[in-house]
Amino acid sequence: MGLVEEKEVTTELLPFLRVHNDGTVERLYNPVFAPPSPAETNGDVLSKDIIISPEVSARLYLPSKTTKKLPILVYFHGGGFCIESAFSILSHQYINTIASQANALVISVDYRLARQTRGV
Repeated sequence: MGLVEEKEVTTELLPFLRVHNDGTVERLYNPVFAPPSPAETNGDVLSKDIIISPEVSARLYLPSKTTKKLPILVYFHGGGFCIESAFSILSHQYINTIASQANALVISVDYRLARQTRGV
């Protein structure tokens, strides 16, 4: 029988993630997702989810009270490819505010996060 290496934490970035000595990453932060805001909600901003490719999706935010051409803002959420999502409650509220105050069409891009294990 071979020796089983103890899994030890080498780096902690609380409350977000832990990195172990075998290279695995443990995500501690799991954002709560917000649904898109359909036209029926009568809010200031409408939103809709779209798929760009198998690993990339986005949420579109459109100010509801506009009759002219709008500038377009493409937004990539933070999180260093380790945490967060374009669909989280925090991102949704933040982008709603940006779209409303800037009177712009906002495309919030979601993407695949980094692997949690070492790949070959």
